[in-house]
Amino acid sequence: MASDDWMDGFVITHYIIITETDPVFAQDKKVKANGLEGEYREGFLFKEKTGVLFQGTGLTEAGEYITINWSKGGPKGRNTWFTKGVGGKWKSPVKWESVAVDPHVIPLGSRLEIEAYPGKKFLAWDTGGAINGKHIDIFLGATTMSEGKAYGRKKSRVRILK
Repeated sequence: MASDDWMDGFVITHYIIITETDPVFAQDKKVKANGLEGEYREGFLFKEKTGVLFQGTGLTEAGEYITINWSKGGPKGRNTWFTKGVGGKWKSPVKWESVAVDPHVIPLGSRLEIEAYPGKKFLAWDTGGAINGKHIDIFLGATTMSEGKAYGRKKSRVRILK
């Protein structure tokens, strides 16, 4: 594919590392979790569509990253095992550079341009369970849900750079 060949029809979304200090978890009780010492806000770990179980990785109030321990079987609700560190199937993601892709559409390791973000270059470093076909998920780093949602969904052309 020539570097000037734009591909149409991509959906661009954005993923984050959820923060335990996010105001949506402020009233949550603290609970223990498999594989972790100490206690963490319940919603931060387990809340549907916002917690570490959904986002994959979280930043604790103490400034430590935690992620799902995939070697212990992945997400299993409150029986999920966690470990310290940052998730990502290929490499640790880099804010506003890493993107998750469907490797059947864009090969992992590809450098990309996304027309919706002129002047920025991205690297296909990850995959995701909900990333299928012409869908690219841009990593925004550790942030609140409201900040992450503010970027919304976009349609854009994409090209693979040489």
